[in-house]
Amino acid sequence: MCHRLGALVAALLLFPATADAIDFHSAGVSAGGSWMTQSWDYDGTDLEIVDSGIFGPSLGGFAIMSVTPAFHVGLETFYLRKGFETEFTKTSPDSPNPQGTFTETYELHYLSVPVTARYRIPAGSVVLYPLGGVSAEILLGRSDNWLLDELNSVVFALHLGAGVDIGRFAVTARYVGDFTNSYDRPSSADEDGITLESVKSQGVAVLVSYSLWQ
Repeated sequence: MCHRLGALVAALLLFPATADAIDFHSAGVSAGGSWMTQSWDYDGTDLEIVDSGIFGPSLGGFAIMSVTPAFHVGLETFYLRKGFETEFTKTSPDSPNPQGTFTETYELHYLSVPVTARYRIPAGSVVLYPLGGVSAEILLGRSDNWLLDELNSVVFALHLGAGVDIGRFAVTARYVGDFTNSYDRPSSADEDGITLESVKSQGVAVLVSYSLWQ
């Protein structure tokens, strides 16, 4: 108990000093694109309903805070299009043979709000940095043909990647992967007795940023 109390007191004493050490570094706008796909886990097995991922534009903003000259923390917000494409075979009641194929696109629209840590490594006229953190993915909407009504309004995702700063410009590339469930009714069987356990998105996003203030 004394150890816990001592740790709490130390944290309270150190917090103001840490807060004072955090300085504004830069803020601006970002634009880019993403490629995202999904995994649908039925009874522990990925059902083959996802044939490919989908591309989407991204647009948002950012603010970077400096904890030390090398260690920075980034707060971002940007639009992220998630979903997948499935290819169906066309059939006709007059013929048992396939009549070709068509592709259906299913979309979810999110506002991604990641907080990432960045370790800056100067390299000549540029600065390189790995980045990693987590995001809240806020559901904005879905396509009319979306397959599920029961969706969580917020999911959480992992962001891992790297970036380069070139003057006021920056380019980041990152993996984005949900670690919480988009589906709001896990372990609920449908009319065919199939249980959908989880729906999770994963993919990559590339953003080009410009610092308006630094």
